[in-house]
Amino acid sequence: MSNVQSVVFLKDKGWNIRKAETWLKNNNYKTKFYGKGVDKKFDNQLRYRQLAPTRFKDYITKKKPNGIMFIVGVSANDKKKMNKK
Repeated sequence: MSNVQSVVFLKDKGWNIRKAETWLKNNNYKTKFYGKGVDKKFDNQLRYRQLAPTRFKDYITKKKPNGIMFIVGVSANDKKKMNKK
């Protein structure tokens, strides 16, 4: 099963912390992961972790035109299924 590991908001598309956290709440995503909010190590984006990265074998990035990116985690079982196709 694949899941959203992180939701990323691009600052150059007009996203700020207030707007991003409102969007997350309105769309049933977390604004904090184990007590930590936005990941501030990136200058051009706001990254909100949803699930631990250790749960996944690989990742797919789904970009939306509104400046939101979904980092989707792919489990080891899903990776095997994808490789068989």
